Amino acid sequence: NEQRQATRYVLTITTNIEFRQVKDGKVLWSNPSLQFRDEYDVSTSVQATDAAAFLGQDLNALERLATELARSIVSAILEAF
Repeated sequence: NEQRQATRYVLTITTNIEFRQVKDGKVLWSNPSLQFRDEYDVSTSVQATDAAAFLGQDLNALERLATELARSIVSAILEAF
């Protein structure tokens, strides 16, 4: 924006996931570079200067990203079997 402040943030998570058999440690499924991202706009209201409001947006984005990550991992594992 005009004040050279960020108006949007992008969160990206890259993870290495392995699904192993407990008794012998055999890898049943793996994905070494599972990646997810989520974008969210920074509030332009007066609340944007409020740390709690800012962190609340960040936590909401992290929660959405974690939910998407979990669903995708479960789906990928189930499709492999």
